[in-house]
Amino acid sequence: MLSDHRLRYLIVGGFSAAVHNAIMIGGAALGLNFVFSSAISYLVVVLEAFALHSYFTFSVRPSLGAFVKYAAGMALNYPVWIGLMFLLNDLAHIPMLLASPIGTVLMLIWNFAVSRWAILRRHEPARPVTSETP
Repeated sequence: MLSDHRLRYLIVGGFSAAVHNAIMIGGAALGLNFVFSSAISYLVVVLEAFALHSYFTFSVRPSLGAFVKYAAGMALNYPVWIGLMFLLNDLAHIPMLLASPIGTVLMLIWNFAVSRWAILRRHEPARPVTSETP
């Protein structure tokens, strides 16, 4: 069942969402500005998520180039999220009760696509990470 990278992506994504929320809620409890907490969350989550997606989700060795692409793709989340909320809530007049879950699902699809693009090399099949892999 865990051989499907989509399921593994959901597991890592759920864990990353929990880490993000813990940092945001913890930052608020400490009186930190949400912009500062968001920056801390980005740094922590992009590192842990990249490592987990490389090894667990896609079973490949991480590389600096893949990390740079992944980090850049994840940095695009905030303006993409704001754009989605503008389209769904402001322009389409979808209530936030529905707009936010729709946006979350769309962001999940976006993040999966960016993660796969950044971590998997084009035209190169994924190789399992083993102790014998050079």
